[in-house]
Amino acid sequence: MNNLASFFNHFFITLSRYCTPCHCHHCDTPIIPMSSRYALCSDCQKLCTPKPSIMNTPTHTIHATFEFTGVIQTLLHSLKFEGNTAAADHLIPKTTTIPTADVVIPVPSHPSRIRHRGFDHIETLFRPLYGNRYYPCIQRIKKTPPLYNKSAENRKRLLRNAFQWNPEYTHNCKGQSILIVDDIYTSGSTINAMIQCINHHCKPTAITVFALCRKL
Repeated sequence: MNNLASFFNHFFITLSRYCTPCHCHHCDTPIIPMSSRYALCSDCQKLCTPKPSIMNTPTHTIHATFEFTGVIQTLLHSLKFEGNTAAADHLIPKTTTIPTADVVIPVPSHPSRIRHRGFDHIETLFRPLYGNRYYPCIQRIKKTPPLYNKSAENRKRLLRNAFQWNPEYTHNCKGQSILIVDDIYTSGSTINAMIQCINHHCKPTAITVFALCRKL
């Protein structure tokens, strides 16, 4: 009797899944509910195709996987501001070619922002990719306002002395290559502040940047 009840319960749950539509998180198209709590329709999934780009500066190279537009912007905002960690599955496609280095250092959020979110979105994105090379040795000691609507000059001013090396991390990166990882590359002000902090603490052989998105 219990087996029969279990069978019908499973049957009606499955039927409900396929008969009751949910909606794509980007375009709001009705879709069959998925097991993931972050669902995209098939058309929006196709828009998650990486558009890799490489930018060079006099001091470092920046690799970006996506342009910060459309469905990618929706996914990243949902990860950062709605706590939808399942969105990271779409943001790091298994086909993505990722740059690497001896040491991978994430751009840190201020501790108050991590507490507010309940998790570190940069860690969610990048730690699974780099394992024990992921080395969160820099801390953000200055809480800055959102920078997306600030000019390059204001960003530079706001980020002055925003980072410092965490004394709990004793690994010396001298003579090693470093990869800085972040979610969005815009003007380069944040990365330049990170590089200044790294160079003040150690002298790596090379610094490369891997940003998930490039803001146009």
